[in-house]
Amino acid sequence: MLHGFRSEGRPRPARPARRFRLARPLPVAVAAAVAGAAVTLGVMSVIDRTARSERVYAATLHGLSTDGSARASARLASLPAGTSVELSVSGLQPSPGAVYELWCIRDDGSRMSAGTFRVDRSGEAYVHLTTAARLGEYHRLSVERAARHGPATRVMAGQVAY
Repeated sequence: MLHGFRSEGRPRPARPARRFRLARPLPVAVAAAVAGAAVTLGVMSVIDRTARSERVYAATLHGLSTDGSARASARLASLPAGTSVELSVSGLQPSPGAVYELWCIRDDGSRMSAGTFRVDRSGEAYVHLTTAARLGEYHRLSVERAARHGPATRVMAGQVAY
């Protein structure tokens, strides 16, 4: 049998090419556009809520010693459980065993610890701390050097820039 011919020798009728056509293209296109817009709005809403819920503030702390060489900067971000603090410190006394503590201080003087840290040989540290204190409830930060016997010594202080 030759291609396109029947065994009797008569040509076979040509088949029309199959094409996929939507019975109603406009309503399908409109439905797809509406679904796409709904997904886009949903994603944008989640992104907007996340951006609004994270409030970020800064604080600069200065050394309280006469030479004034100690400095620190803090980045504070609101978390559901409190506050995340990224603290960068320089110029503190790097003696062996020295432990420092960051405090969040309210206007009435009450305070909450944000955690402890040590400095390297050059008197520097970069630490990430989390405290239960909430942004807006306190306006000052301080760093104290813990003492083995007796009270701690405040070595830095600063204001949160709200």
